[in-house]
Amino acid sequence: MASEFISKKRLGEILLSKGLITQQQLEMALELQRESRQRVGEIWVEAGIITEEILARALATQYSVPYFDMSNFSPKDDLIRTIPEDLINSHGMLPIRLSGNTMTCVCHDPTNIIGFQNIARFTGYSVEFVVAQKTLLEKHVARVLSSAEQLLEDVDIDDVLQE
Repeated sequence: MASEFISKKRLGEILLSKGLITQQQLEMALELQRESRQRVGEIWVEAGIITEEILARALATQYSVPYFDMSNFSPKDDLIRTIPEDLINSHGMLPIRLSGNTMTCVCHDPTNIIGFQNIARFTGYSVEFVVAQKTLLEKHVARVLSSAEQLLEDVDIDDVLQE
């Protein structure tokens, strides 16, 4: 699994080669990164130099995985239930597909190896990932978690105790 995370190009090189940032913007982000420890992609997004979609697509290119457009995504309840809410919340990942013994999860941070390992360990599935925009993914995670909370609130405790 570790070999899957070896990148041929750095994020800045990918964006520079596509003309999405300038050399000056690259140097500025690297300087800010040294001072703040913030990731360069987040620096460019916050500065309005690139969009979250451009960042996610560049990360997908960097890690040789697909970009996943979440704009029309609808989580599958049966798949969501395979992962505990605390893992979904703490790692910011959602399962989107199960094929044989392989679960595909959507993430915004492809370097979150611990998240992939925890999900694999808990589910028993091999985990692959795709990359999506951070804000869209966070909205879906929040919606999934609030739906789970609503389900718990809708359960009548007296009915549970009588069973």
